[in-house]
Amino acid sequence: MPFANREEAALQLALRLAPYRGGKPLVLAIPRGAVPMGRIIADAVEGDLDVILV
Repeated sequence: MPFANREEAALQLALRLAPYRGGKPLVLAIPRGAVPMGRIIADAVEGDLDVILV
């Protein structure tokens, strides 16, 4: 498995999305376990978090 847990995966993704920091990006997360990951990413890129229902 490439990641130890979802938190580590979110942190790795946040590093790759660093160029978007400060541009107020919108991070969308689905409620089936991705909202905590979305919060980590949104905080890291200084963006907003919203939940999208599927």
